[in-house]
Amino acid sequence: MRYILPVFLIILPVFLSAQAPTDVDRALRGRVSEFYQLQVDHRFRQAEQLIAEDSKDFYYESKKPDLKFFAIKAIEYFPGFQRSKVIISAKVEVMFPGVGLQLVDVNIPTNWKLEDGKWCWFVDKEAL
Repeated sequence: MRYILPVFLIILPVFLSAQAPTDVDRALRGRVSEFYQLQVDHRFRQAEQLIAEDSKDFYYESKKPDLKFFAIKAIEYFPGFQRSKVIISAKVEVMFPGVGLQLVDVNIPTNWKLEDGKWCWFVDKEAL
């Protein structure tokens, strides 16, 4: 009996987290896919339309990983479906001394929010 409460507290968030409406999920997945395909294609300027206004400077100044492939691995929506955390699985070329370029599998967490009714990639400056 004493184990029921801890187990309940562990699984409670799963039951409380609401499923995103289909249209919200589809819109986010479309924008994430578009953004990362532009990264794979090295079309970084075209990705500007998918970036939140408050994160554009950070995007311009940051080094872009050499993505070769990506897939959406997981999406976590925040209450109200105005923000989300998207984890993508990606293959990235990394230079290893003595070995050369190697393809490495990585999981990349990214933040997305609704801005003017469209999902946009953004940097959570508080988390930095």
